[in-house]
Amino acid sequence: MVRAFLTSKRLAELVRYGIATALSATVTLGVPLALHEGLGVPERQAVAFAFATAFILNFVTTRSFVFRRGGNARNDLPRYVLTSLAFRLAEYGTFLLLFQMELVYYVAQIIVISLSLVLKFLILKSFVYGRRRQPT
Repeated sequence: MVRAFLTSKRLAELVRYGIATALSATVTLGVPLALHEGLGVPERQAVAFAFATAFILNFVTTRSFVFRRGGNARNDLPRYVLTSLAFRLAEYGTFLLLFQMELVYYVAQIIVISLSLVLKFLILKSFVYGRRRQPT
């Protein structure tokens, strides 16, 4: 079963996903650090801005780099927006819950990112980029 899942194409996607995720994590963690520690922006607003920035970055990298979808991006955008907004709301809600429990904001961020990593790959692969295009 594991061999059937880990085809060379899927393995390559997983490696590219890891690279894209590392970039996204750097932005998601780095932006709040820069904004809060460097500019004094409150933690909640700094994290919200980082999630918004990662939202745009993730669409571009997952579509063009990870899953290598060609064609018009309008075909993938509605499903991406729907799933990403659901993920971002759940991630931010989880962050707020952990922050309310008095975890340091960057530790809460690391926990949130780690929890959503695998599930997000599977949803993007199957729901967002896995659908066949309708002939036009």
